[in-house]
Amino acid sequence: MFVYCSFESLVNRDRVNIGTLYRDGQGVSQDYTEAVIWFKKADAAGHKGAMESIRAVTDLSLAQGRQ
Repeated sequence: MFVYCSFESLVNRDRVNIGTLYRDGQGVSQDYTEAVIWFKKADAAGHKGAMESIRAVTDLSLAQGRQ
């Protein structure tokens, strides 16, 4: 089965994936600031779940006493 995906949707998904790597510290040093940067890029390009990811990182950061 072939599923059509626009290039922009792949790029947005990649931006979210990179943000997730930074949020979780997978393959890179955990960095909430960098995660938010990538999630904001995805949000600015119209990714529907990016804003929720930003909120989640902000909550994690606040829970650990970082900003």
